[in-house]
Amino acid sequence: MKRVVVLALITCATVLAARIGKPIDAYSNIPADKRESLKIRLSEYVNENRTRNWGKLYELVSETGRGELTREAFIPRMEQAHGLSFANYPDLLAFVPARGDKADDGFDLYGCGEAQREGTKYKGIAVVHAIFEHENWFFTGWSFDGMADGSCSALNKPEWQPFNRLRWNHKMEELR
Repeated sequence: MKRVVVLALITCATVLAARIGKPIDAYSNIPADKRESLKIRLSEYVNENRTRNWGKLYELVSETGRGELTREAFIPRMEQAHGLSFANYPDLLAFVPARGDKADDGFDLYGCGEAQREGTKYKGIAVVHAIFEHENWFFTGWSFDGMADGSCSALNKPEWQPFNRLRWNHKMEELR
């Protein structure tokens, strides 16, 4: 009996040691056949946010994220929420995914995000919500995970957990 317990402990320790040494793959929870298309669409999503191209961003936002808004209504709402001299919301400038978790209707991608609001830049752990609908990837929104404290190093720790798991069953914050 002792031999079985010892053998089980050695096996568990070996598996745990192997896991700790592995880098975390942001896309490991995404179906393998959809990973590359998600990487491409996520890059487009970040680019359209950074360049403030709200018309193209509209094409990347999920049905839930944009609600009932048409492109014609979406663009001025985003312009209003993301003004240059006064903004209610920051502009996403960069996002490098580090982890991906299955969520209710899609996936939460956590990574290092950079944003700017009224000329002030912020950096920290951010989350982008992605869903697969209409045979492609779309995004319901993004947010910093807690405070944008300038560091993303906590993402490298295997025990890291999100500060707050967001619910993505509503329009983007900017459109409410």
